Amino acid sequence: MSTQDQHDQTEQRTDVEGLETQDVPEDEGVLQPSETLESDDLAQDPLDTGISPPERHPASERFGVTEAEARQGETLDQRLAQEVPEQDPRNPAPVDAERAGRLVAADEGALSVDAAAPRQFAREVGRDGGAASAEEAAVHLVPEDESGFPENGSGSPDPEAGADERS
Repeated sequence: MSTQDQHDQTEQRTDVEGLETQDVPEDEGVLQPSETLESDDLAQDPLDTGISPPERHPASERFGVTEAEARQGETLDQRLAQEVPEQDPRNPAPVDAERAGRLVAADEGALSVDAAAPRQFAREVGRDGGAASAEEAAVHLVPEDESGFPENGSGSPDPEAGADERS
């Protein structure tokens, strides 16, 4: 090997080694998990807040996913079971799909169950950390009308009061 060839190989190694010793571009523009959330509360760990799974079956469990099911086709009963009923025009406002968070009574204490009062009102103060129990997950928001009572067509908090007017 000639001296010139050795010099060229040394330069190539220097170039390669020079690239390694220079600033290697890091993952610029990649955000930390706490920075990617849409929430303004970045002090909390995203894994501490919990995840609420959707209340529906995934598409992978539907009929017709496999080739054999696709060839066989759906029965009329299966098709009818997938239909979504139309909304009742007398009650156009369905329950909000957004779940309610932790509820607090008007006196700022925890909401307690009172057998004498079948309906109680509280305000939502947001979701608490961790997963919700089944009872908490069943609570949904109901919009209020101008009187401050949930909408039922009568302006009264009693849902039975508006039933006679609509019938």
